[in-house]
Order: sequence, then C-alpha cells, then structure tokens
Amino acid sequence: MKKLLITFACIGVLFASQVAMANPYKLDESAVDQKFAAATEISVEQMALADVNTMALAPNTDVTKGGFLLRSLFCGIFAVHRSYAGTKGLAFKYCITFGLVNTVDFWYTVFKGQEALDVFIDNPKWVVWRTKN
Repeated sequence: MKKLLITFACIGVLFASQVAMANPYKLDESAVDQKFAAATEISVEQMALADVNTMALAPNTDVTKGGFLLRSLFCGIFAVHRSYAGTKGLAFKYCITFGLVNTVDFWYTVFKGQEALDVFIDNPKWVVWRTKN
C-alpha cells in the first residue's frame, strides 16, 4: 500500500510540475517588429547631449505636500520622501534610524506646511528641521 501511495504521489508531483512549467503566454513577433520599426532611434551622441535633469525622479516644481507626506508615511524609512523632494543618497542613514528621523520629518511637514516642504526640496542635509547654527 505504501508503494502505491508513493507512486501516486510521485505521479501527482510530476504532473503538477509540468502544469506549473507550462507557459500560457505567447509572443506576437509581428507586433514586436512593428514597435521597433515605429521607435525613434537615438544615437550615443544624442544621449550624451540629453539634459540629465529631465531624467530626475520628480521635477522640483511638481513636489507637493500631499505627495511628500504620503511617501513619508508609507516608505519614509527608506528615504523615499527625500528622494521625491530631490535629495539623493540618504537611504542608508534613514534605515539605521528605524523611522525616528522620518517621523520627525513627517510631523515637521504636517505642522509647518509649505515652509517645511521648501526646506526639504534639494536639501542634501540629513537633518533639515533643526535650527540654523
């Protein structure tokens, strides 16, 4: 009885693996070729001359208080709210504080409003809400 049970189990696992490995997606080669034909070709020189600021995460004029607070609330521990405001490279420092600095950033922006948001935009300092020295 054990051998029969093991045999059925092996057949069931083999069948399940074959079903799981089946790929239901089909690639339409003609649609891909049409997309490539319709695409604009850009040379390496044109890429080098492209304005790097247009590739930023968000232009400074598009930073809103609601967007900043939403990012701070859900992903602030990874400094997503600061990258939204134009600051780069603070994720490690924010992760090691376990959300404490993010909490202060969030409430500082809630209470100070647009004045606080203007302080965060393109500010590379880690702590922007303390008084100036």
